[in-house]
Amino acid sequence: MSYWNYRVIRRYHEESETETFHIHEVYYSDDHNIEAWTASAIAPMGETLPELQEDIEFMAKAFEGPVLVEKSESGKEILVEFEEVIHEEKRQKRRY
Repeated sequence: MSYWNYRVIRRYHEESETETFHIHEVYYSDDHNIEAWTASAIAPMGETLPELQEDIEFMAKAFEGPVLVEKSESGKEILVEFEEVIHEEKRQKRRY
């Protein structure tokens, strides 16, 4: 059974050399691999105040996991943990 949750995704903006963090829905396969994620950040919502509160509480759990970042691999966009990207960038700099 596949599932989804909210996760924090970091976006780097080259033109301004800034970064922003957003909450997205992330979808997983049965074997717990990330299959897809929303292109845009998600805003909390509910049809009632208690549902809105529940959605916000569910979103808050996104801060319990590692921050994710989009990375291009073999021409395909994937999500990886932000720390992996930092370590890869450091390795690349050491090579030069």
